[in-house]
Amino acid sequence: MDWVENQLIHIERIHAREAKTVNLQKMEISERMKAALSKRGLHSLYLHQAQAIEAIKRGSNVMLCTSTASGKSLSFIIPTIEDLLEGTECNELPAFIYLFPTKALAQDQLRSVREFLVAVNLSPSYCCTFDGDTDTRDRAALIRDARIFLMNPDVLHHTVLPQHSRWKHILGKLRYVVVDESHMYRGVFGTHVSYVFRRLFRLCALYGAYPQTICCSASIGNPIQHFENLIPVVPSDSMISFPPHYAFLQSRFLDLIDEDGSPQGEKWICLWNPQASRICNENISKSTNIATKKRKTKKVVQDSLASHENTIDSLDLSEDTQRATRSPIFQSACIMSKLIEMTVHTLMFCNGRKLAELVLMNVQGILKKSKATRGLLRRVLTYRGGYSVQDRRKIEQRLFQGDLLGVVATNALELGIDVGHLDCTLHLGLPSSISSLWQQAGRAGRKHTVPSLSIIICFDSPLDQYFCRHSDELFALKPEAANLQLSNVQILQHHLICAAREVAIFSKKSGSVYFDSFLWPENTLKTHVLSLVEDKKIIALDEHGYQLHPCLSSAYRYLSLRSTEDKVYKVLTSDDNDPNQWIELDEIPGTRAFFQVYPTAVYLHQGKEYLITHLNHDERFAVAERCKAELSYYSTCRDFTDVDIVRTFGTKAISSCTESSRTYLSTGMVSVTTSVIGSAMYKKRTMALIQSNTFSLPPMQHISEALWIDLPSYVEEQFRSAGYNWNGSLHGVGHLLTSLVPLFIRCDPGDIDTEHYHPKEQRSRPRRITIYERREGGTGIVSQLHSAFAEVY
Repeated sequence: MDWVENQLIHIERIHAREAKTVNLQKMEISERMKAALSKRGLHSLYLHQAQAIEAIKRGSNVMLCTSTASGKSLSFIIPTIEDLLEGTECNELPAFIYLFPTKALAQDQLRSVREFLVAVNLSPSYCCTFDGDTDTRDRAALIRDARIFLMNPDVLHHTVLPQHSRWKHILGKLRYVVVDESHMYRGVFGTHVSYVFRRLFRLCALYGAYPQTICCSASIGNPIQHFENLIPVVPSDSMISFPPHYAFLQSRFLDLIDEDGSPQGEKWICLWNPQASRICNENISKSTNIATKKRKTKKVVQDSLASHENTIDSLDLSEDTQRATRSPIFQSACIMSKLIEMTVHTLMFCNGRKLAELVLMNVQGILKKSKATRGLLRRVLTYRGGYSVQDRRKIEQRLFQGDLLGVVATNALELGIDVGHLDCTLHLGLPSSISSLWQQAGRAGRKHTVPSLSIIICFDSPLDQYFCRHSDELFALKPEAANLQLSNVQILQHHLICAAREVAIFSKKSGSVYFDSFLWPENTLKTHVLSLVEDKKIIALDEHGYQLHPCLSSAYRYLSLRSTEDKVYKVLTSDDNDPNQWIELDEIPGTRAFFQVYPTAVYLHQGKEYLITHLNHDERFAVAERCKAELSYYSTCRDFTDVDIVRTFGTKAISSCTESSRTYLSTGMVSVTTSVIGSAMYKKRTMALIQSNTFSLPPMQHISEALWIDLPSYVEEQFRSAGYNWNGSLHGVGHLLTSLVPLFIRCDPGDIDTEHYHPKEQRSRPRRITIYERREGGTGIVSQLHSAFAEVY
């Protein structure tokens, strides 16, 4: 077991923090609310909660940035209930919209709000969730009776705004818009949501309201800037002269509240490098003293592998098998199985659905080997997108109640739904951002009197290994800024079309002319409107402004906030009890279906293996057949990507050599064509290739933005003369660069990619490294990368 000795390379200790509180008796809240809080055992509030409530009562907008599980929701629930109590006395009920990025978060908050309503003798029916799962038969009653609506931006865009006349009594009385987990609204999704807010606020203004906005975020690098980009506000220096009936459109002060008053238990964060047994690591010597001081912490982790010594020793430790035991997947499964055996409630985060399922299979395999741990198999599951709502709710409930000891999850559990007390988080690979790391690690240790543990199991990627060698840099990094792409003309025009359908733009008759000039971020808004008129998407109607062209009345239905397409493939399998009945196992995004449920694919679901026997493109479903015995292999698809330049935005030299020896950097639009040409099967333990299959699926094509580097001829000549594979080298450098990009700009690794040549490519190719955006039309990543390229290069 010598290979276990040096994996724990760094331990970061975060000291406990005492609470800062404000006594309820010193706060200006009603006696009824104080009594309700006292019944819940709350005789004081955290400092940031008290400050936020005070700011809201002053009429300010609020940006609340404190740690995970710091009780941010109480900051807006208390003023909401207070306003409702006042409204019942004067028979003038205000309305509230709480926005959450996911349905699960809204469902989780519903329970808390209703408990408070009951505590002050208000009807729990005042609060409801309203999303795509809400029964259409119940919607009219909810709109009529409820006053606190918990929803996501998608239902706001697809349902509330297009049907605003049904909601006018809500929009005209809207007091607060609460934006929870506001750091999630970044990039393309965040840009879409910022325009949804602009459409919401213009309708509120037309119906006589200008709501306060409360944004909440656990980790963000630019809170003020993000609020101002995300939320439309009346500018303080506005030269607009509003008529008397719009006098309520007054500039609001923005309060940033970021002094966290919540207590925090001691936390230990460990870096675990499976490759440390074969590489010289700069941090090992530095970490030794720290690890010695906390041998118990180290022992828990090392024992997780040592306890399976018999399993390892029974293997043939050939070079391939040693590589397998160094696998981050295998080692993370060993650590998790040991923690489960010790009844340590553990949540592991994985970057991807397939990875989560693969880890669960390994954990189950380890637990099965001992009679003492076989009974724990039912207490470990996966949690990810694609599962049915009912299955996700069951897992959430079991986790909250403590029935589950271990859950292997994607970032679907990163956000703040209440999963009860967790002792430990595991992170398979570094999360895509520092914000995500702290968000995920914050899921453990909600009992501030008990220490918690987080272990990051690093991959052999350049970025992970860099931070293994420079761990101090990792823990010194601040949360990233949440950037929006408000200059994205395509997104702006999509929402202008939607807005023109709701209420005419620049209309003197409706009054939109008074606030369309400041609600939208573009100074050249009129130019974009006229461009849409020229394209016959909207029409000019004199004083009535600009309205949607009648032929496009349903345009909003085809605009997705989260992706460029809404198509999903269902994964079906036959019912064991009735072979003629189908059970839906999963939903796969259309853009990923060909990579995950191709014919011959090994598909994983809750630790069970299935073979994909059929893929139907027209009806978008895949048939999965349950494997009778455990397979000895796993599968991956074989694909290639062609990237062809459509348009060049600009080119510049990035080396000061002679013209023939220069390296050039360019940006532009490209056509990306991806084809899945077959699959490959590998042994699970040794990762040796067993077999390759060839088949053909329809190619997938999209237009996007890209950055490319053209290299001089002498670079290729030197590589070839040294005996290196030139195309393989270009491809490797492309992957290296894409792995480093998240160091310099905020993006997920899956947002960008590099060209993948066909193995039998014959045509002549330029000496070029290309990095392209995977989203249709681009998201602004390329322009950010172009600005930061001097650092990356």
